[in-house]
Amino acid sequence: MNNVFIIAEAGVNHNGDIGLAKQLVDAALVAGADAVKFQTFKADQVVTGEAERDGVPKEKCA
Repeated sequence: MNNVFIIAEAGVNHNGDIGLAKQLVDAALVAGADAVKFQTFKADQVVTGEAERDGVPKEKCA
């Protein structure tokens, strides 16, 4: 039987907060994950100026 390697997907749910990211790692460990995958991005690099013009602040798009 093959071993299964479980990767928990934290995504951007840490909101840029290292403390919250560590909590997500701890929760993944308790849940039995072998690794945790994170993503990071800056809203101003992925949201166009039109979003703000249309009434959606960049902070709300992250």
